[in-house]
Amino acid sequence: MKSYIIVGVLSVAIFGLNLARAESVLPAMSIIRSAPADGSVYSADLLQPSAGIWSVTLYMTNLFGWRGEASDFLVKTSGGEIWPIERAQGVGLFGANVVVLVFAEPLPIGRTRIIHLPSQSNVCVGVLPGDADGNGRMLSADASKILAVANGFLSDTFDDNLSTDINRDGQTTGADYDKFIDIFSGQNGQRNPPVRVLPACPAI
Repeated sequence: MKSYIIVGVLSVAIFGLNLARAESVLPAMSIIRSAPADGSVYSADLLQPSAGIWSVTLYMTNLFGWRGEASDFLVKTSGGEIWPIERAQGVGLFGANVVVLVFAEPLPIGRTRIIHLPSQSNVCVGVLPGDADGNGRMLSADASKILAVANGFLSDTFDDNLSTDINRDGQTTGADYDKFIDIFSGQNGQRNPPVRVLPACPAI
């Protein structure tokens, strides 16, 4: 009986030693990159069904020791709001260490900074309907890009189609140009006058 107890105690001690060794070898948990990407701008009409950024995928250095605490992350908008996280879940994706933050409501128009509080690592994403070229401003150049893709003058790559498909129907056509004009003129009910320039990312 005593031998079983000794073996059990030794096993726990060895496990604890290996755990501590792993913690000392692995890099601290922090954000490497995100999807949507850091600095990117979401351009779709927010009045379309299911439009908007409802979740952000964070690629982390590791998830060792993380217990799924959403409180490890802070989401701050350029409007001064702390955006609520509905849930945070760790996902094994092709060997990557991934955390998916899911929001109860899509991120608002403006810029939003997502911070991993223990490491202070962070990313910032933008939402500006109509900003087809992703430069943080809604200008005539965005209309030109939409028309160029719709008419086949600009390569319709996945990224281009995603940014110029303003009405999110899966293709870039003249309807997206019309939707851009509605947004630009404030005729689609989102904001009048509309937001045409994104503010700076909120401070950490």
